[in-house]
Amino acid sequence: MKNKKAMSAIITIMLLIFIVVAGTAIIWKVLTKTVDEGLEEAKNCYDLIGKVSVNSEYTCYDRANDEMYVSVEVGDISIDELFIVIAYEDSATSFKLTNESTTIANLLNYDITNQIKIPNKNSGSTYIATSIIEFPSSIEIAPKIGDNLCNGELFTDIGFCT
Repeated sequence: MKNKKAMSAIITIMLLIFIVVAGTAIIWKVLTKTVDEGLEEAKNCYDLIGKVSVNSEYTCYDRANDEMYVSVEVGDISIDELFIVIAYEDSATSFKLTNESTTIANLLNYDITNQIKIPNKNSGSTYIATSIIEFPSSIEIAPKIGDNLCNGELFTDIGFCT
């Protein structure tokens, strides 16, 4: 009888060890997947640093025509969407640009066409936001790659157009 009780204790200990090892493996797999996804998202956004920016030379507010000129430059990277946010003291106006030419209300290309799209790789575009009746406090551009919306550049050195 003594041998049977000892076998029961050994089996119980072995089962507990197995449960702990299996639980650890499951938790490790879930955490690894979550961390890898987070790192991939951060890497995509990190690759954008300095590659999508506001060109200050062609960005200005035209108070005579209530228009905001926003010049965007894209470096050696492909982006899926670009958000332009023109902020005022108490509100903001935003525009969503894609790779497909489309018409966006109150936004024109500098060449006065209604077909708006993201600048191609290693190029830039100047956009004219119309009906801007208040001097903006800042402009933010936020690029999106895949499902990752990245923090963009905040541009505050807005001057008047001459």
